[in-house]
Amino acid sequence: MQIGETMNSRCRMVVIRNDAGMEVTLCDFGASIYEIRINDKPMTIACKDFEKWMYTRSYFGKTVGRIAGRVKDAKITISGNEYHLDQNDGKNTLHTGKGALCYKPWIYDIREKRVGAVVDFFYMLQDGEEGLPGEQMINVRYIIHKKENVIDIKFTAGKPTKDTYTRLTNHAYFNLGGYKNIRNHKFTLDADRVSLFDEGCIATDFVKVPSNLDFRKGVSLDEALPNKDLAKLPTGGLDHVFIRTNARCVDYRKDKTPMEKPLLTLESPVASLQIFTTFPAITCYADNFPGGGMLTNGNEEEKYSGLALEPRFDDLDVVKPGAFQKKGRIQVNMITYVFKTK
Repeated sequence: MQIGETMNSRCRMVVIRNDAGMEVTLCDFGASIYEIRINDKPMTIACKDFEKWMYTRSYFGKTVGRIAGRVKDAKITISGNEYHLDQNDGKNTLHTGKGALCYKPWIYDIREKRVGAVVDFFYMLQDGEEGLPGEQMINVRYIIHKKENVIDIKFTAGKPTKDTYTRLTNHAYFNLGGYKNIRNHKFTLDADRVSLFDEGCIATDFVKVPSNLDFRKGVSLDEALPNKDLAKLPTGGLDHVFIRTNARCVDYRKDKTPMEKPLLTLESPVASLQIFTTFPAITCYADNFPGGGMLTNGNEEEKYSGLALEPRFDDLDVVKPGAFQKKGRIQVNMITYVFKTK
């Protein structure tokens, strides 16, 4: 196993090569996955122009939060107090705005264990930062397995000094093999409920998946993506939050059962990806509004260049009484990516 560090623009990069052919490039800016390659074939996409990647609203591979997702009217109530967030998505907040964790440098530590390379990223949130209460240490741990093409991501929201709201995830876009787009991929999703949303793309309810969004038996993305009903939506296509049957968010330290069955499987002609997670929901976004420019896989960005897959809490969680993180309580969640080549 090889572990190296380089500088890119104003950021530090950690490049890890395992014994099974996987190379993972992490970045301290946004505690991010910049690139994943297996046998030199790209598995993810991001802006090749690094300065553009740092500040793009596409969030390629970034850790997003404190609140991953949209918040209506950029307002949230915690313990009876109303807090105002940055309006960076019309009147709403998307991924906590312009000053979010994805746009900040983190400190990090690297070490090698028997399982593989462990990279810990840390960021200390100050009281009032991002418009939310409480000082809080955030830790995102990446474990790159040595013998298998597996990546674990562990999100630990440390004990806040006040009741707050912390919902983190990773915003990687997948294209398994470096194709021009993902229409040759197959998609299977173990979810039976999906979000309804208003004109501002704010989730208003979760309903039984309709036939055009029922991916439990697997579907070709060439059939699923160019859907005339989806094209009429304010999202411009697939950009939905899906919830697994009987889903519940658990503390990974106490209950690992949600990790026993993949929430999602993505397959291309050369590789497959399974996603296991303790999160109850996942956002699937098909790059409906591409920013253009060259990508790390060598192609120009276009519609459907990649599929963003964001395991997370559901959007309605922000309006549920008692959904916030209590003062002094730790919150831990996991995402695991399992890659296999064909």
